[in-house]
Amino acid sequence: HKSRPLTMSSAFTGKNCCAVVLAAVVVALMIAAASAPWYTEQITFEFRPQSENQNNLAATSSQVLNYTKVFYDLQGWKQEVKTNVVVNGVATSKLASHYNNYDSDQTLKHIVKTSQAFVLVALITGIIVVILLFCFFFDRIRNKMIFAAGMTLTRLAVVFLVAIIVLSTIVAFLVFVGVVQAFKNDRSNCIDGPCRRFVD
Repeated sequence: HKSRPLTMSSAFTGKNCCAVVLAAVVVALMIAAASAPWYTEQITFEFRPQSENQNNLAATSSQVLNYTKVFYDLQGWKQEVKTNVVVNGVATSKLASHYNNYDSDQTLKHIVKTSQAFVLVALITGIIVVILLFCFFFDRIRNKMIFAAGMTLTRLAVVFLVAIIVLSTIVAFLVFVGVVQAFKNDRSNCIDGPCRRFVD
């Protein structure tokens, strides 16, 4: 008779461990989404010397003269410019970067800030779920929570929090799909780069 409670307890511990790991992964993804660039734009100019053989027009090697990279995240955008000047066979390069916040009248800011809001909702909710599920590892805390709120209400609370995470993540992605139209609204005659549709 004593082996059954132990089996149920070990099974609960295993499932709860998987739930904690999954919730921690979701939190890590939301942290990455909140801090990493969501979109990158790059323009590169290269120098390709021709082969000495006139019949062979293939380039032997290429050298980056300069490039401009723009990284868009949920706070603003960073522009990185590298210039490479070759004088008498000697190359000198200069790298400059600066960070800008989105302008208040930009359509892009409204799209990005809306996505940011739902990402933060998913992140905060995920942290709450991780803490809640981690507390379930301790019998004394788990029993007090179940005794105070009831098993059914505790399950519904966890399911409700998970539903918030899923819906917030979906909404954040769907809102960000409108970033192409936001670029078109903010830039006149924009047909290339970020103004190209994700799917034709």
